[in-house]
Amino acid sequence: MRFVLVARMIASKGVREFAEAARRTRARHPQVQFDLIGGLDSNPDSVTAEEIDRWQAEQVLTWHGQVADVRPLMRAAHVVVLPSYYREGVPRSLLEALALGRLIITTDMPGCRETLDGGSNGMLVPPRDTAALAQAMDRLASASCEELLKMSEASHRLARERFDVHRVNRDMIAVIEGGE
Repeated sequence: MRFVLVARMIASKGVREFAEAARRTRARHPQVQFDLIGGLDSNPDSVTAEEIDRWQAEQVLTWHGQVADVRPLMRAAHVVVLPSYYREGVPRSLLEALALGRLIITTDMPGCRETLDGGSNGMLVPPRDTAALAQAMDRLASASCEELLKMSEASHRLARERFDVHRVNRDMIAVIEGGE
């Protein structure tokens, strides 16, 4: 099982919560891998290079830094995690996860929660709740292959039904033209 977080290295994206939940999950599932993808940021809310180096030295996770194409690393993962408490629209990393049929663990925040379909394709956790995040990771790390496959299919289906660019464009044009 492999979990990945793709984000700028800022605290409000849940990077520290991801690292701590990874530590707790690895204690129960030492075979599970955790990948962190994204560049350092000059934001005052940034996670430091020293923190990331410490997580790697402790073998909690592997940091890949900023990468030009995240698709190979996302394809290698089973679950895309974004424990964000940053108020944003629908995060691109979660849309990419859906399109690739990856399971999602994210927070009950606007934009993030819209990428889950009643739990059929992943799990929703409260913002800033490391214990709940670790429990969600543990739950998916313990799931059967059959259950994970069903959830993967649900993610891909949700991408097609809710986020297909042609459908979104058609709906936007209808609203702009006063139709619906």
